[in-house]
Amino acid sequence: MISISIKTSLRALIVCSLSFILSVVLFCCGVSPAIAQSEVNVGAQILNTTFNQLPPFREDGFVPDVGDAVEDIGYDPVRQWQSGEWPADVLKIGDIDTGLGASALTLEQIGQITGIDLNAIAIENLEFLRGISLEEFLKDVPFLGDWPAANIPELVTLEQFGELFTGDQTFNEVIEAVPGLAELEVLDVFGELPVAAIPNLNLAQLADFSGIGDQVIANVPGLGDIPLGSFPIPVSLPSLNFFPVQDLVFGPSEYSGTTPTPQPVSGGTNGGKQWQALACEGGCAHIELTDAGWEGANWMTKAHRVKDGYGVLGALFDEAGAYRLPFGNTFALQVSETNEQTGTAEWGIAFRFCSKGLFVDFGCTAYFLEVPLGIETREGDNILTGLRDGLGGASVPTEAPPGWEELRPDLPSELKTIDEANKTAGRRTGASLCGDGPSGVKFEALAEAYHKIESAGSGDYGAIGMWVSVTSRQTGRALGKYQYMSYRKDVVDAIGERPGGTQLLEKARIRSATLSSDELLSVFPPAVQDGLFISNQTKMINQVVAAGYSGDRLLEVLAQMHFRGPGVLDNGQLDSKTTKDDLGTSLYEYGQRFRKYYREAEAKLSGGNESDRCGMATGSFIHPLANGTKVFSRYFSLVPVRHPVYGTRKAHTGDDIAVGTGNEVVASDSGVIEYYTQGGGFSGYGWMLIVKHGSGLETWYAHLSERLVPDGSKVNQGDVIGLSGGAAGVIGSGTSTGPHLHFEVRQDGSPINPSDVVDYNKTVRDLKA
Repeated sequence: MISISIKTSLRALIVCSLSFILSVVLFCCGVSPAIAQSEVNVGAQILNTTFNQLPPFREDGFVPDVGDAVEDIGYDPVRQWQSGEWPADVLKIGDIDTGLGASALTLEQIGQITGIDLNAIAIENLEFLRGISLEEFLKDVPFLGDWPAANIPELVTLEQFGELFTGDQTFNEVIEAVPGLAELEVLDVFGELPVAAIPNLNLAQLADFSGIGDQVIANVPGLGDIPLGSFPIPVSLPSLNFFPVQDLVFGPSEYSGTTPTPQPVSGGTNGGKQWQALACEGGCAHIELTDAGWEGANWMTKAHRVKDGYGVLGALFDEAGAYRLPFGNTFALQVSETNEQTGTAEWGIAFRFCSKGLFVDFGCTAYFLEVPLGIETREGDNILTGLRDGLGGASVPTEAPPGWEELRPDLPSELKTIDEANKTAGRRTGASLCGDGPSGVKFEALAEAYHKIESAGSGDYGAIGMWVSVTSRQTGRALGKYQYMSYRKDVVDAIGERPGGTQLLEKARIRSATLSSDELLSVFPPAVQDGLFISNQTKMINQVVAAGYSGDRLLEVLAQMHFRGPGVLDNGQLDSKTTKDDLGTSLYEYGQRFRKYYREAEAKLSGGNESDRCGMATGSFIHPLANGTKVFSRYFSLVPVRHPVYGTRKAHTGDDIAVGTGNEVVASDSGVIEYYTQGGGFSGYGWMLIVKHGSGLETWYAHLSERLVPDGSKVNQGDVIGLSGGAAGVIGSGTSTGPHLHFEVRQDGSPINPSDVVDYNKTVRDLKA
């Protein structure tokens, strides 16, 4: 992480001018590019680029045979290509699934994103179905095997099979009755029919079809027309990116000796999990950057081969061309080559594959699949880098200094439509106080210290505080546990996006209006309040650290900033015992009391010893849904029963709780988060996460529409960790007949009855009261 002082940050941001600010605005809207130039249309280029728009490969290439490791990878990456071939004809779905989640898509969703009417195309054009038998096809498409064949009029037009599809027989019954029919290839049976003729074919996820990872992108109609920023796994962008200027361009003769490049900003993992900048020796083509904080920084081309990847998969493919990660881990950004004569650089992206089994993390390959972008930058253009933090810009960055939001211009009118189209409706950010902030400050202890030192409404997430009117714009009420004013921009953004949120904010402006705790919590739930608290405190801690404070003094100054505002860092009153507020409290006294309360809370959280009890299981389990609904559509049963989708008899290893899409899923007990996406034998679960509680005990949460807490996070009981899904057509829902949460409890890998350990009558509300 880097620390930026307030004055230095403001100067740097202002000097970067509107081109910098506009670029950040574009990125916040999800439409920004990897390389930002002065023209807005160029600025949106990368995330709006599709695989079908990528230029052909300039050189021959191949991926070597990995032997038996195919079983661990889940698809066969081996192939070769020649110069002039197009990326969509070379890249496989397995190549891009780790970063983009392509296999979670349905034909219906591909059509919605691209505007292509896939229902009208002939099934014979679905090349990814080639080699799939009719029997397998009926299992892959939801409910198709249970559909009465006679209810599909198009089947009677099939000369070879029309007479078989009569009466009330289902598809499953027909193929059981007719020898040899089950083994026929689906394209031979249904090839001439349109997609719309087969019920639910457009709703089956690509992951449900056997061997989908081995299919090239071009084999799925419309997949190559989806912009990179519109795939199921959202492109991850830090809240701040930096745009230094491309200064000079050098060929491979630069640094041709043994002296390593002095300021490398491109690199790889060097065999570990974390990216790091890696210097080059012996001839390194590169671009040199300039601008505040980037003067002389060197970004090598992909000709600088670095050690990359980790684990079993990293041993298979362990070399990448140097790169950075301003988009997070979705894909790597590379300088493909440079031209000293023209002062230009060409750009590309690269993909990798990762795999995590139930008990073994197989790691990640290097970013070994390098693809040209067809984008060129010149000396003087702005380049997207992420933060210069030693992590490629993929880490959580420092917050912007005070006043940053006021510097941001309005979004240009021509981009507002794009902005709205790229926003995810109702997106909420979960947060857990369980964890450390900058300099090891514990968020839980901070929250407890503020609770103890403040009085009005503290400690109650449903608290409605005092009404304040400073100006016409700064009029409202203090809300929630942290008593944040309702007119704050972050509060307005968080509440305004939820149903009923705008109405509550308007009521908060009226002094005589009555607001209830339930009304507040419906639009400003605990997870959102905690998220704002973490964001606010992280910003303040970084400012205090940048001013040179640490240890106990850091805590005291942090409290003084909370008490009197950021100006205390400059006004020389931090140690004053005479300057008091209306209640007779001085800055010095406030800081001393806060530091005492924080240390007491820290000791309490660690149980009086040095081990942090954050995320440690309590041994009791609460309802996994924040709303506590007790409507169950299916219960745990190890006795095989008929599966509602596949038609086969299977055990049901958890409880299905009937709840709509987008409801908050909470950790049933404290623990550590792990993610399992579709595939690896669990494609029916859709997006799933696991909370490990220790001693071999785990809880599983499946059919999620969103995952809100990062992998590896410690969470406490009741923390919001995701949103429910389970509805047909909802990305990540897996195999599902309707909206619900599939909830499992496992001991040493074996499912046990959740009702034996979970108190479904106890909810997060009981913990937060």
